[in-house]
Amino acid sequence: MQSNEINREARYQRWIGLLLTAQTLILIVASLNRLTDFSSGHVAESQFLRWRDFNHLMVFPPLTVLVAIGFRQVLLRVGGKQRGAVDLLFIIAVYFLGAGYGVHELANYLSSLAKSREELDPVFREVIRYNDDDFSHWVFFAAFIALNIVMLLWQAANPFQTRLSLIDKTICVVNALVLSAAIFVNLSGGELGFDLVALLLLALIALFFWVKDRKQPLNIYYLVGLWPGLIATAVVKML
Repeated sequence: MQSNEINREARYQRWIGLLLTAQTLILIVASLNRLTDFSSGHVAESQFLRWRDFNHLMVFPPLTVLVAIGFRQVLLRVGGKQRGAVDLLFIIAVYFLGAGYGVHELANYLSSLAKSREELDPVFREVIRYNDDDFSHWVFFAAFIALNIVMLLWQAANPFQTRLSLIDKTICVVNALVLSAAIFVNLSGGELGFDLVALLLLALIALFFWVKDRKQPLNIYYLVGLWPGLIATAVVKML
């Protein structure tokens, strides 16, 4: 490759690292929003939602989608190959991501209110629980898997020809380890369910893409971001 082409790819590889860092920051802030009390107050006097639910409904999903679009734009500059079917899958995944969040955040809030109201009809309680713990999870994780497959397909269609520099690989791996730690904390501390199935399926898909091309940044990110957390969870659960 010519030197100007190598410099061009290096610039775009750095952008991938910056987008991964932005994604990590969203993950960290979203986790703090969920696990701490700083956002436990109500949005309005009507108490229609807590800030915790509002942020997960109206703030973090759009930011996640914007970062995903950023990946697409950078990768298109690398290879210039658009895939209509992949972009269509992205649109469908975004819709179901919003639907999953929309059902879950409201149902989760209603579930917290229902716990202190023993007089509520058991059927109504079960409707809330089912939407909170089952239906919304299925919709969300289906969208989660699809959205991340889209990222890998964008990368496969527009691969980098040069390997990552040590700095860019370090940025990629550090961000991936944060994701892996988050997976371990969430899975090891509770009951395993559809979330484990979804993450394991995505991990196998990520392994397939990594075996096909080991130098692509997103392939490295997903491999390191998924497998250590899943393996560590398996070890802890077996002890």
